[in-house]
Amino acid sequence: MNTRFARRISAVCVLASSLLIPASSSFGDDVSPAGAGSKALLFSMALLTPSAYNGGLGMKYYIADPFALRGDLQFGFADHKIPGTGGASDEEVSATQFGISVGGEYHFMKSRVSPCVSPYAGVDLGVSTTSTDSKNSVAAFAEVKNVASGVTIGGAPYQGGLNFRVGLIGGVEFFVLRELSLGAEYNLGYSLTALSDQQATTNGNPSTTVTTKEGNINSFGINGIGTFTLAFYF
Repeated sequence: MNTRFARRISAVCVLASSLLIPASSSFGDDVSPAGAGSKALLFSMALLTPSAYNGGLGMKYYIADPFALRGDLQFGFADHKIPGTGGASDEEVSATQFGISVGGEYHFMKSRVSPCVSPYAGVDLGVSTTSTDSKNSVAAFAEVKNVASGVTIGGAPYQGGLNFRVGLIGGVEFFVLRELSLGAEYNLGYSLTALSDQQATTNGNPSTTVTTKEGNINSFGINGIGTFTLAFYF
């Protein structure tokens, strides 16, 4: 990358970091992009509150100064029980999610001394599966698995199906401290969701199960990550 441009970014880093952390005569040694062998835990950051990265556990590992691998594992279970009234059975809605994603980043500014801003580009892909179960939610059915309209539990939406996504990413990582960085990125990606068949078991004796095919959802476009990524290096 152009040396003059790198110097200008270094100056911006010094000015910005002086507002965030105490001044240090060894600034260049304390604040710098990560290098080969560096490892980080990843968190999503919204309204100054860290949370699970993409709903799971995220990590990053630099296999060389310009190259970093990242990935995350997602697991989630939600359940909502509503007591029945007037002798009616309790209503219960639950959802389970599993997922994994992997990605690679190429960082254009590789120096470990300066600057502290590290723009990057790369690829990201992931797969996840979600299933839902609604019991005694409607009068005609005793149970509906993977209801076509999806379910909402605690304000979070769940849609039964298998999702695959792949995308090109571009972003920037800003090192506030040597062990701490904030990042944001855009993603140009394609997503395919194969919706699970809705299976509704009727009330009555004998009960029967009605299966409804739901098809696929395709999407393509540019997405901006709505939260910062907080990386803690160790």
